[in-house]
Amino acid sequence: MPALEAELTVPPATHSRFAGSIHFDFGVIPGGYAWLFPKKNHLSAGILARGRQAKKLQPNLLHYLENNGLSRETDIRSIRLHPIPCRPHRRNRYADSRGLIVGDGTGLVDPVTGEGIYYALKSAHIAALALKRHLKHGRPLALYDRMLKREIEPEVLRADVLARILYGCPTISNHMLRRYGDKIGAKHVAVYLGDLTYQELYAYVLSLKGFAYLLRPRHKTRRRA
Repeated sequence: MPALEAELTVPPATHSRFAGSIHFDFGVIPGGYAWLFPKKNHLSAGILARGRQAKKLQPNLLHYLENNGLSRETDIRSIRLHPIPCRPHRRNRYADSRGLIVGDGTGLVDPVTGEGIYYALKSAHIAALALKRHLKHGRPLALYDRMLKREIEPEVLRADVLARILYGCPTISNHMLRRYGDKIGAKHVAVYLGDLTYQELYAYVLSLKGFAYLLRPRHKTRRRA
């Protein structure tokens, strides 16, 4: 998942215009999204895409900035490309008798947003437990593989299904977001806060009740004469 991040120097009035708000804009690039949020004395902006879209990132990012009124008054003081390894798959192996892998090496990042710090820290914590049991009690390092498949991988796999719907089926996802986007958005924020899991969000979005509501036709109310 290639991501392009830029740090922007802007006039104080422009910085104030974006202060207190965080923008995540989907549809800016096929299979991805763009973001824009304030830091202490500048703005951070970027764009990310699932798939091989690296060559399209910079022109789409500049177009995104222009649409937000930032093209003429913006000084891009740094711009960096981040290749984010995202590989959620049930066949993944994270350890064998020779060692184990943690962090980005696992390919376990959030498939919706590309955020990976949370899972990197959690995999490091699990690795420490597995190594302690290996050194102290002779438990095989493959224990780490089983622990990751139990504690992290199911979350990432469920998130990957949601990401495929969001980015791969824009007609369906746009229809879903128009129908009950506020509820989905609130629940997604709850995932980031740790109050909800992706498995619970997956069950909500793809529930029979949710689909029945999504597919229910809207009838216009007619006034009687």
